Amino acid sequence: MIEDAAIKKPWTERLVPLPPQKYTDNIAKYLARGGILDLDADIDRFSHNDRIRFYAFCMVVDQISKEGILGDFAELGVHRGHSARFLASIARRLGRKTFLLDTFEGFHKGDLGENERALAGAFANTTLDAVRRLVGEEETLYIKGRFPETAGQFPDDVSFALAHIDCDLGEPMMAGLQYFYPRMTPGGFIIMHDYNSLYWDGAEKAIDDFFADKPESVIPLPDMCGSVVVRKFK
Repeated sequence: MIEDAAIKKPWTERLVPLPPQKYTDNIAKYLARGGILDLDADIDRFSHNDRIRFYAFCMVVDQISKEGILGDFAELGVHRGHSARFLASIARRLGRKTFLLDTFEGFHKGDLGENERALAGAFANTTLDAVRRLVGEEETLYIKGRFPETAGQFPDDVSFALAHIDCDLGEPMMAGLQYFYPRMTPGGFIIMHDYNSLYWDGAEKAIDDFFADKPESVIPLPDMCGSVVVRKFK
């Protein structure tokens, strides 16, 4: 009877995303080896409801720390700072800067393709001041406006260990890849959101087109919105 009841549950209730073992069973060993995460606090800093996405970010920043991959952090597509707060806190622990880029006013009308006009005004429920209050100022630089028009605000010699691109639309996704990819430290990570959600075809196409002639390939992640990750070729 117990087995029958389990089988009748929707498949989405049969698989529960469990934390990686190094953060649970082997947390003492993780911390003894110099682990930088404080899981109780960091999951609140992440402030998303997607646990798999959180675990993926944790594993990536751990790898950056473990291998000593140099470079700053960046996020293109900040919205209300739900992941920026987490990334900035990790960057501070590692002695890095975080660059946060967004219009902080929702989609720019110039980025909306012919089939995306209905999205005008989407994600406008944010402000730069609100994100500043949430994320903080220490070692964090805010770049407001349409990208890549704002790219000139970066230092000339900037390089990145982690770039998170979460701008949904095809044109800014391509612009982000064109800017960040050549500035990634060898072994650095580019995380791209919304690739496999089937909601944002423009973002998926931009990623496929950009990496079609690159030595790296995208690696799918099983988070809610189907992120993919690439490590810059060493």
